[in-house]
Amino acid sequence: MARDARKIVMRTAALGLVLAWPSVVSAQTSGSFQLTAQVPVACWINHAVAAEATTGAEGAVTEGCNSATGYAVFVNHRPLDTYESVRLRYGGRFAVLGSTVQEVNREYGPRVQRMTYGFSDVHLRAPLTLNMTIQPI
Repeated sequence: MARDARKIVMRTAALGLVLAWPSVVSAQTSGSFQLTAQVPVACWINHAVAAEATTGAEGAVTEGCNSATGYAVFVNHRPLDTYESVRLRYGGRFAVLGSTVQEVNREYGPRVQRMTYGFSDVHLRAPLTLNMTIQPI
């Protein structure tokens, strides 16, 4: 008789666990969390092909920046002599070089793109080297 009572208690306990299991599982699977991250701003400009002012050969660069507000590209060069002048085409924009640091492109929002550039109306007494830099805005 004790054995039968023990079997009944065991079966009742097992049935109670089975009936309680769905509520335990559902309580453990609900919930929420918040995830935040900060991505550092990275901008770069890489020369693919250097342009040549005296021969008219085109150059190409890849410019990219992940800044949400965009970026600006600048060219630096030696000071031009009084009788020197050159016109730079960068992408679809034109700039007459004069100042030793000059903005040649401004983009709003993040992007990576290939830009071509070249020279026209070239009147130089000495070679001209352009150094291109990129900065987030």
